[in-house]
Amino acid sequence: MNPRTRRPLDSSFRPGYTHPAGSEVILLEPLDQERRVWMVELRVPDASLEGGAWYDHAELSLNELDFRAEVEEDMRVAEGAELPKERPHLEDTTVARGSHELPRKAA
Repeated sequence: MNPRTRRPLDSSFRPGYTHPAGSEVILLEPLDQERRVWMVELRVPDASLEGGAWYDHAELSLNELDFRAEVEEDMRVAEGAELPKERPHLEDTTVARGSHELPRKAA
């Protein structure tokens, strides 16, 4: 999942078109690291076009983007991941607390 816009954005490509709040964007490149401004790409589905969409660009601060969907998707993937069935064998490295002695090897 990609971040989404927090507010509606006027299109820079098609006059009169407004991207609704919640439009998904792709972060392209940072424009101002200090102000956290990025060039983003917005995809607008359009079945009448070859490729099924047209694309727009905007300069947005990261504060104008909502990353919750991306975090929620990461959480769903993590929850669905299978844990290993067996734990790998670990050596016994037990050391008495407060002691500077290493464990003795069995003879």
